[in-house]
Amino acid sequence: MAFNAWHNNDSLKTILEHIHANWEDLRDEQELRIFSERAAVSRLLNVVYALMVFYNIMIHTVSPLVPPAVDWFVGGNWSRPEKNLLEVEYLVLDPDEYYTLIYAHGAQAGFLVVFVIVTCDTFFMTITQHSCGMFMLLG
Repeated sequence: MAFNAWHNNDSLKTILEHIHANWEDLRDEQELRIFSERAAVSRLLNVVYALMVFYNIMIHTVSPLVPPAVDWFVGGNWSRPEKNLLEVEYLVLDPDEYYTLIYAHGAQAGFLVVFVIVTCDTFFMTITQHSCGMFMLLG
């Protein structure tokens, strides 16, 4: 998805220029109201979607830290193995010795991937809502 957005960067720029031109071509208050309503719906959908996805990635990122935190606060089973976000194999690193670095790398990679996906998805939701506004004007 991110590669597609990067590869079609010129097409995406053209789409944004067309959207801007459509806003510039609005002639009366009713057209402006229709476009404004669609923009408000798009903004709401984008914010709710992004918040839900980032909330879920935060829960996923923090979940491996809960058992060690409970052990630290309450005092518990310190012999339980530490869990990482991703099952990865760094051939030169001992996973137990470099747990913090591997965890930080997994968290960064996860957030980056999710950020790119959310960016592309919200862009497509915005285009869809703009198209709905155009169809409402034409219909």
